[in-house]
Amino acid sequence: MLLLALGAACDASMPMLRIVAYKKNVVADDGFALTVRDLHLEGHAQDEVPRAFMFHLVGSEPVSVTGAAEQYAEGIAQGFVVVLLQPRGVSGDGTVDQAVFQQYETRQRRVADQITVMDAYLGASGSIPVLLVGSSLGGVVAADVTAHDTRVSHLLMMASGGGWTQAEEATFFLERGQAPPGISTREELDAKFAEIAAAPDSGELWYGHPFRMWS
Repeated sequence: MLLLALGAACDASMPMLRIVAYKKNVVADDGFALTVRDLHLEGHAQDEVPRAFMFHLVGSEPVSVTGAAEQYAEGIAQGFVVVLLQPRGVSGDGTVDQAVFQQYETRQRRVADQITVMDAYLGASGSIPVLLVGSSLGGVVAADVTAHDTRVSHLLMMASGGGWTQAEEATFFLERGQAPPGISTREELDAKFAEIAAAPDSGELWYGHPFRMWS
């Protein structure tokens, strides 16, 4: 259990909220022990029937989910159960086992893990709203989960999606002088994506992530 002292929303006149982050282990379909944090207000009993479930999905970087807790203080105060799935290979204090993180760094794996966590929390939740909030790559994963799981009622994608593939995004930024490392022309970028397409499950790294993530 972690205790996080957070201000409520952005109003300095409001009292300090103390958020309790409970740790829970959920077994994935491949046997991996997933680490989850669910957030509650200290000293306030959780409602028997929550107002909503909110699941937060982090982006592509190996960071601890506890850093995202502050943005949900107001939702927690309003009776939301907020659930954050820790990326595989990342500990609560932010320590990263790069080998583990990169081994499981695929979009498909993240979708399956998120649905497993939702199964563990929702049960027979009936008509209670289920919100997915994803940032960057987490937004793309959240959209995939929504497409596969009818329990999701609301989807918020932040700095992600929009219909482009990541290859199209890279081309857009290349044309505006923001090329990935080692890439200076469209031909070099196309060659790199062809290399990734030819080895979609490879652990070879490019731009900080394995080919399996880019593919």
